[in-house]
Amino acid sequence: EDITDRYQHNDRIGRLGLEASYESVLHGVPQSIVLDPNEKNRQSIQASIGRDIITNLDIDIQQNLYVAVSNVFRAGGVVRGAAVVQDVRTGAVLGMVSMPTFDPNGDIAKILNDKNKPFFNRAISGRYPPGSTIKPLYALAGLNEKLVTPSTQILAEGAIQVQSEIDPSMQYTFRDWKVHGWTDLRKAIADSVDVYFYSLGGGYGNITGLGIDRIERYLKSFLADKKTGIDLPAEAAGFVPSKEWEKTVKGDAWYIGDTYNISIGQGDLLVTPLWINMYTSAIANGGKLMKPEIVKQDPQALGTISFDDDTWRVVREGMRQTITDGTGQLLKDIPQAVAAKTGTSQIAGGKALNSLFTVYGPYDPSVG
Repeated sequence: EDITDRYQHNDRIGRLGLEASYESVLHGVPQSIVLDPNEKNRQSIQASIGRDIITNLDIDIQQNLYVAVSNVFRAGGVVRGAAVVQDVRTGAVLGMVSMPTFDPNGDIAKILNDKNKPFFNRAISGRYPPGSTIKPLYALAGLNEKLVTPSTQILAEGAIQVQSEIDPSMQYTFRDWKVHGWTDLRKAIADSVDVYFYSLGGGYGNITGLGIDRIERYLKSFLADKKTGIDLPAEAAGFVPSKEWEKTVKGDAWYIGDTYNISIGQGDLLVTPLWINMYTSAIANGGKLMKPEIVKQDPQALGTISFDDDTWRVVREGMRQTITDGTGQLLKDIPQAVAAKTGTSQIAGGKALNSLFTVYGPYDPSVG
């Protein structure tokens, strides 16, 4: 396209957000008139005004989301974070907040120099270890691979000890956040039992474990290594580590300890808050990975995950139990029945923590 037909030297161009994504729709075309009749190859162009775009954003949801996140920040001393609300059926983005925000009429130099990066949209561009929010995905994989059943129980006594693959005389301890006792799959999701997911991911005792190759395959089937394609600029793709990556990039072998870390959403696995939303929506809607969309348009499925109805139901029940009896009881008494998964991930060498929470409603164990 010859942009000289669309822009004059003093035109303003959308550079951020939806204005950047939909610049060609919003801008329109200025009128061009040929004054020299000898310019045979140049034709007059009729002016056309830019078209409107209509968003999926719900003003009440957006305002309430902003207030809720702001209140958390003020109460807890948190300075960075993000939240996204979507329709699980269509992918429509109903609300999105990234903190800290900025006053567009404020001091631009101060905004640009703010170490907390207010221009950075953490909802779509921030990549973080998902922590325990990834456990429902592994539960789905474990059930699908028949490594466990809903009633498979593990005695979670607070840690597991694993023999070193290099030096058999050494043992490594992988700790849980508390002693849980006998734990089945639903309780493992609800109480975020690390020992259960160490066993499910890397294998321990009588549980074979998925292993990193199958973990990688299931994560990629949920598009954890891809951009969602949301209609905003600067979205980041997630990252799923592998044996090959460990060897070629880090120059090291993949060890069982790496698998245990990935099994609880730690280590080198990185995803965006938006992807967590999309994957949670797929659990809620029966396996459809719906493309997140800010502007109203036809819904688009990026992929479909096929598990049997019982597999989906059991994991949804575990996420519901998170609210009724587990780590998400803060929402136990709200009028609408919801299902959720909490998560905490270590960053900066374990010196800082990210808190994550993914929730959907209304809860219906039989969708799909």
